[in-house]
Amino acid sequence: MSETPHAVSDVHELVAILNIVGITYYAVSAERDEEFDDGDDAEKSGGQEWGLRIRHNENEYGARLRLEITLAIGRVVVDAAMEYEAAEPFELSQEIAYEFANEVAIMALLPYMREAVASATQRVFGEAMLLPILPRGAISFQPAADSDA
Repeated sequence: MSETPHAVSDVHELVAILNIVGITYYAVSAERDEEFDDGDDAEKSGGQEWGLRIRHNENEYGARLRLEITLAIGRVVVDAAMEYEAAEPFELSQEIAYEFANEVAIMALLPYMREAVASATQRVFGEAMLLPILPRGAISFQPAADSDA
């Protein structure tokens, strides 16, 4: 006999039932542009692009954050997920899933992302690039208007 999953009513309830079970890295890389001239400004930026994917399955929740940085010297990619688990299966709305990602999971992931960028750039570019310490809410995402997931 299957049990009906508990419907989570707000982000505070989700915080109370989830436990971190691990961090999964999908990519950590820095690529130096072979054409880069050491006289150029290495940190001249072409920009940063952040992306978020959320996964929920029965009693599991994952928030996967991807950062791509384009610099004059090359490109940096860090893609990592914070994995959570609850004792029992649960259901949650897309709004609560994104609120948890924005308020909790991203903040838990940022120190790991920051360290990965620094480590990869130190090895490949010869100098560590430090991401700034970002306040809560500096990076946030909203569900796509046409998405049901």
